[in-house]
Amino acid sequence: MPSINIKPKLLVVLCSDLYIRNYISSDAFKSIEENYKTCYLVSDKVQNMKVIEQKTFLIYSMNDKRVKLHYKIFDILMWRHRFKSKTFQFRIQRTIGFNAFFPESTSLLTRFLKIIWRFFRTFFYKIKNYLLVDSPLFHLYFCFNKFILGSNQDLENTINKISPDLVIFPSQAYDPEGIDLIEICNQSKIPTLFLVDNWDNLSSKTIFWRHPTKLGVWGDQSIDHAKRIQGIDPKNVSAIGTPRYDHYFKLRSANLKSVYKFPYMLFVGTALEFDEFTVLEKINQVIENNKSIFGETKLVYRPHPWRQSTGGKIPDNLQHVVIDSQVASNFLANNRSISIQPSLDYYPALLSNAEFILGGLTSMMIEALIFNKIFLGFIHDDKKHFTSMHNVYNSYEHFQGINDMDAIILCNSLEKLENQIKDAWKDRNLLDIHSTDAQRQYYYFHDEMTYSDRLKNLVGSVL
Repeated sequence: MPSINIKPKLLVVLCSDLYIRNYISSDAFKSIEENYKTCYLVSDKVQNMKVIEQKTFLIYSMNDKRVKLHYKIFDILMWRHRFKSKTFQFRIQRTIGFNAFFPESTSLLTRFLKIIWRFFRTFFYKIKNYLLVDSPLFHLYFCFNKFILGSNQDLENTINKISPDLVIFPSQAYDPEGIDLIEICNQSKIPTLFLVDNWDNLSSKTIFWRHPTKLGVWGDQSIDHAKRIQGIDPKNVSAIGTPRYDHYFKLRSANLKSVYKFPYMLFVGTALEFDEFTVLEKINQVIENNKSIFGETKLVYRPHPWRQSTGGKIPDNLQHVVIDSQVASNFLANNRSISIQPSLDYYPALLSNAEFILGGLTSMMIEALIFNKIFLGFIHDDKKHFTSMHNVYNSYEHFQGINDMDAIILCNSLEKLENQIKDAWKDRNLLDIHSTDAQRQYYYFHDEMTYSDRLKNLVGSVL
C-alpha cells in the first residue's frame, strides 16, 4: 500500500490585535499554511477578527485574576534580575512613580503631597522586594505565587483537544498566556516556537521563567539579549527579522507615489511621554528661517498612535507642520486605543518620499534605515518628563551602539538642532545603501528570502 503523507499540525496562538496586524495581515504564516496543517487559537480580547475568519480558528479567554498574578510574577522577576538590563532598572523607577510629571499649573501643596506619597510608595516597594525577592525567602515567595497561579486548565484542555505538533506564539516577552503555553506544552512534550515581536522585548520587559523550545528574534543583538539577559542558549535562538517590515525591501527601490504633493521631512512620535511640541516649534522655526534652503518643504508630524501622553493641544502657529493624514483624526480626538492598528501598507510611500526622518528613539529608526534615510534622533532633556529621550537613550539596552551608524544623527541639545537639520538636508542623498544595510543587519536581520519562508525553515528545524 502507498504511504500516507500526514502533514504535521501547527497551532498559532494570537493574544492581541497587534499580532493580527503584524502576522496575519502581513501573510507571515503563508508558507507554513501551505506546508503544514495550521489552525489558530485567538484571544477573546481581539477585536479585528475579519482577517482571521477565513482560517480555522478557536477562541480562548484568560481570567483577569490570573493575568494580574502573571504580571505580579513578571515584576518580581524583573526586580530579581534588574542588574541584567539597564532597561529593567529604568522600568522599576517608572513603576514606583519617578515618572511623575507636574504641570506648571500644579500647586505647591499638590506637588508636596505627591512627592511625599512617592517617597513612601518607593520606600515600601523597595523594603518589600529586599525582604522577599533579594533574600533567602525568594524561592519560597516565588513558589507560593506559582502555587496560587496554578495551571491554566481551560487552555490546557483546548490544546489537548487540538493536539498540535508545534505551538507558535508571537510574543512581547510579557504575555501571561505565553508562560502558560510553555508549561502546558512541556507537560505534553509539544515543542514551542516564540516569535519575539519587537526590538526591545527581550531587554525591557521581564525574565522568561519558563523557556520556549525555540525563539525567532530580530537580529544578532536580540540573540545576545536572549543569552545574556534571558539565560537562553543561543543555539535555540534564530534571527529571522520581523514580518511587518518584510515588504519594505521589495518596495524601497520602487518609485512610490507620495502621500503628499509637497516635499516633507517626517517627524515620528514616541509612545513614551516626551515634549514633542517644543521640538515641532523649533523645527517649524528652522524651516521659516531657511526658506532659501528648504523652499516649500513641510514637516509631517506622525504622533504615535498609542502614545502615553495626551500631549495637550498642538500649537496653532506651526505653519510649516501638518499632521499625518493616516492618524490625524485619532490624534485630534485623543484616541489612543490599542485596537487602532494603522495599516502597514501605508508606511512605504510615507517613508520612501520623506527627505529624511526625525523623532524620538523608536523602532522607526530601523524603518528609516531600510529605506536608506537619515534619522535625526532626539536625545535631549525636555526638562518635563522622566521618560525624556536623554533618559531613554541612556537607559534602554537595545539603543546601545546606534550612534555608530552612519545614517543616524543624535541631537542632545535643541541649540544644535538648526545646524543638524541643515546637515541632514545636505547629506540626505549621500548615504550608501550597502553600508546602511550592513550596519542595520546587527539589529534587524534580512536576507533574500521572505519572512514567511524563513519562518517555514525555522519550523522545519524545530519539527
